[in-house]
Amino acid sequence: MSIIKGNFVKAYKEIVMPYTDIPEPFIDASAYSIIAVTLGRHYIIPKSREKRPNLYMIMASAPQIGRRGEILKIVSKVTHKAFRNYLEPIYPTHNKEKEVDKAFQTAYLNEVKAHSLESGSLEGLLDDIIYYRSQDVKSFCISASEFGKILSYIKESKGYMSGYDEALCKFWSGEPYSQSLSRRGGNEGRFVPRGTYLNICATTQKLHNYLSPKMSDTGLVRRILAVQVEGEDMINYKEPMGFDDFQLNKELDELSADLGTLMFSDSKAYSTGRLLDLPCTNDAMKKINSIAKEWDMKARKDDENPYYLYQSTRWEQILKVSANDALSKLQKEITATNVDQAVSFIETATKDIERTLRLSNLSDDEKKEETRKNRILKLIKENPTRSHLLQGMSSYNVKAKKLDMYLISMYQDQQITEEQYNKLRSD
Repeated sequence: MSIIKGNFVKAYKEIVMPYTDIPEPFIDASAYSIIAVTLGRHYIIPKSREKRPNLYMIMASAPQIGRRGEILKIVSKVTHKAFRNYLEPIYPTHNKEKEVDKAFQTAYLNEVKAHSLESGSLEGLLDDIIYYRSQDVKSFCISASEFGKILSYIKESKGYMSGYDEALCKFWSGEPYSQSLSRRGGNEGRFVPRGTYLNICATTQKLHNYLSPKMSDTGLVRRILAVQVEGEDMINYKEPMGFDDFQLNKELDELSADLGTLMFSDSKAYSTGRLLDLPCTNDAMKKINSIAKEWDMKARKDDENPYYLYQSTRWEQILKVSANDALSKLQKEITATNVDQAVSFIETATKDIERTLRLSNLSDDEKKEETRKNRILKLIKENPTRSHLLQGMSSYNVKAKKLDMYLISMYQDQQITEEQYNKLRSD
């Protein structure tokens, strides 16, 4: 491949990063998501309890932080161009015969729409999947710019979003989903058969605003790979004006064209109707099993701990990212190196997930307290004087007496050292 050169993620990052200050975890997350909906659709991972490479990737940050809108635009640009290149060899005369041209355009629009699913209702999501499956679409993606709205509706667990989280949990593993409705008025139930390949590549504001303990209990949160960045992660500032849009789009188009060619190549091998195998080497399997056992044992000992419960399915996230890392490198098996890369990405991307899950269990007032303490800890890393610390906390309405209360609490919890405590109390 002239652009991919045996590593899609690397080629993609080399194109995108010079033009934008989107934080690297978001760029990595989007790259894996692109692979999942393009190449991943044709594969299954043997000896993994029928797992496939689909991902539930959510990129989260505060408003105006992270360039969330920009990253979704890039994902759409790359995937849509790849779909076009994938389909063109299937309809080789689409520019010559009007009837075939219409068939090509229909197939292309179906691919685009099936990978641009928004929030809506559960019934709407099921209807879309059922329809596009009937049109021979083999991959789907929820691509919402504010996935938090979906989470909020699920959190309320009533009305037209009731059951949405259950459906997402089923589709994570390609399990069938059935929705029964009253037959009064001619209503019919909805049924999505086994094997639906659903992805999520979406963005939202900080996740703790939307989560609840119930979501961990039902399993949705454990299936979401929450990539959250803070303002301090935005270390590569680029001016909004002046870069070469034309050159960026040209390079992305070339990359996408190569990706579409790879999709077509896999589709020919898949044409028998059987998914292609993407096996793990023994070393890769041992690593993933070891990680699974470690967190499973912790969850068994403390099954009320939301972080342990979240981590108990971490092996699935690692397996799926490892699979996409392997596909990105045009490999036909998942190696221990792919697993190491997946672990590195996931640990960086979800570094704040324990705090996020803890915040989701707190009341609004408790969240405010936690946010203030976290801000103080960040400021302390800069080795401030007491006056500078008070100045930094002024917008949070934290004055001297309140600051002392926080310092005492953080010292007792061993979040700050005795030296830091004494310095900031007496400075």
